[in-house]
Amino acid sequence: MMRAMLLDWSGIVQRRVGPAMVKCEGIEVVDIASRFEEPADFGFPKYRKWYWGYREGLEQSDAELVYISLPNSMHAEWSEAALKSGRHVIVDKPSVTSLADAQRLAALARERGLCYAESSVWPFQPATEMMKAVLREKGSGPLCAQMVFTSPRPDPLPIYYNAELGGGVIFDRGPYAVSCGRFLMDGQPVESQLRVMSRYEGLPVTCHVMLRYEDGSVLSAFLGIDGEYANELSVTRNGVKARMARLFTPPADYEPMIEVVAANKAETITAPASDTFANFIGAVVKKVETGDGPDFTDLLLRDAGVMDALR
Repeated sequence: MMRAMLLDWSGIVQRRVGPAMVKCEGIEVVDIASRFEEPADFGFPKYRKWYWGYREGLEQSDAELVYISLPNSMHAEWSEAALKSGRHVIVDKPSVTSLADAQRLAALARERGLCYAESSVWPFQPATEMMKAVLREKGSGPLCAQMVFTSPRPDPLPIYYNAELGGGVIFDRGPYAVSCGRFLMDGQPVESQLRVMSRYEGLPVTCHVMLRYEDGSVLSAFLGIDGEYANELSVTRNGVKARMARLFTPPADYEPMIEVVAANKAETITAPASDTFANFIGAVVKKVETGDGPDFTDLLLRDAGVMDALR
């Protein structure tokens, strides 16, 4: 069992990360460090203590795992502070805004025997493995993957519309394309392209990403934070086509449906509902406690390298 601390009480933490930590059997208690005062009558299962300020939390809490949910421009600073304090770190995507920061922090984590993970949670659900199994069993040859992940412009504008805080579509949605390519394909891309399609007051808000791999596989992604909502992945290879909607941000109670066409026969496979955040956090805890599971620091570095090539 691990003690965890949240830096900060952000919207995504309130909606998904906090509830996921409550579900995660490997998390014992949860502290919160914030630049805001503790709300009146605040509390949730496993909640223990509220610290005013991130530094105070790192200095006073005995938490072993820190989840960082701050503006993108602050990720490197507070990941470094948390790692230097001897804690394992999970940080919202993108983990950093430069490859140099990723390399430096990964080296620090490995030097101290700590886990340093980017919160790329969408692959941690049964549906993704089921889709991958269908493509492997019913098809052959290179993959052609097409993904769309767009959403309307919010009102009022959130922090990911602030360029100084590391906002914009490239940092907000780019990691989904990069992690999707990593999940589906073998190895790193041999070619990467990014084209900004539109801007809002100078900030990139829609873009197209292309990633090509050594075996001929290709990922094409249209990403946006200023359009209609769309969230789907379609993958084709010789002999099979598989499509799934709401893949990248499924609600915890959502049962994904995989549409499959193989040998001119169509079928729909329903996957069980699953909390991707709880699954991901549980996998990190297991890695820390037993050593089993992905090398999260390596995954973070790989994705940071592709993001750097795109920018």
